[in-house]
Amino acid sequence: MKSAEFPNLPPMASLVVFEAAARQVSFRKAGDELCISASAVAHQIKQLEQSLGVALFIRHSRGVSLSLEGQEYLSQIQPLLVQLQHHSRRLGDLSRRPLRIVTLHAIAQLWLQPQLSRYQAAHQDHDIEITASSQLLSLPQDADLAIGYFEAAPPSERWIRLWDEYVLPVCSPNYGVSEGQAVLYHDIHWAKDWSRWSQANKAQSLEFAHHRRASLYVLVLQSALDGLGAMVARQSLVAGQLQRGELVAYPGANAAQWVPGGAYYLCRSQGSYANPFAEQFCQWLLSAVQGTAGV
Repeated sequence: MKSAEFPNLPPMASLVVFEAAARQVSFRKAGDELCISASAVAHQIKQLEQSLGVALFIRHSRGVSLSLEGQEYLSQIQPLLVQLQHHSRRLGDLSRRPLRIVTLHAIAQLWLQPQLSRYQAAHQDHDIEITASSQLLSLPQDADLAIGYFEAAPPSERWIRLWDEYVLPVCSPNYGVSEGQAVLYHDIHWAKDWSRWSQANKAQSLEFAHHRRASLYVLVLQSALDGLGAMVARQSLVAGQLQRGELVAYPGANAAQWVPGGAYYLCRSQGSYANPFAEQFCQWLLSAVQGTAGV
């Protein structure tokens, strides 16, 4: 079969047979190495010579020797075959090692991990390693993929937009708000969520007597679920709790008044583009975000 892109390229099998025969200077030894007969080696060599239009071997009554053209051809293709083998082995190694994903704590715990159960049920032979970080502005050197959050445009064009986020004050339906004692919990890494929502909804003029902060979004979420106070929810991260009625819009905040709150992005390492496992996961990820709130 001839390639339209490489019409003068001989079949790969012929090149492998030629390399073995030239290195061994014997059709029989090459056949033993490749587990084929000496006549099959001779047939492949003849086809290659006809394709190239030169004699690569000089036939003798008791064996063969390389022609000058054969010696030159061997010196050219041998390094290429070694390089091809190296890249093929490296690609195989990439597909066998775990896919390394780094993301923010909240995304890992509240969005990615629940989504992964569906992916891994269909791809049980693929191992995934997740590293959570409190801040993520660039792709770590040892990671294949990163899922990060940016309030405005990301610092590099390598970041691919996944989905938009929206924020709204919510609380447990059991939260008993005492007059003058309302509590609002904040994630310190997303400290602007409250000011962003309140500025967009000045007519609501919600008042909180106490503002309590935590470095993990799941702690803020658990405080709200336990009825200890309100929180500024991120729609995509608390979608399940909202659907189950475990969280509701805070009194005075209309459930339809979600305000834009930045977006989440994907960044890939250069090596991930040559990794079929990474490519398959990214295609699944892009499909999964279509069902994410705010998309």
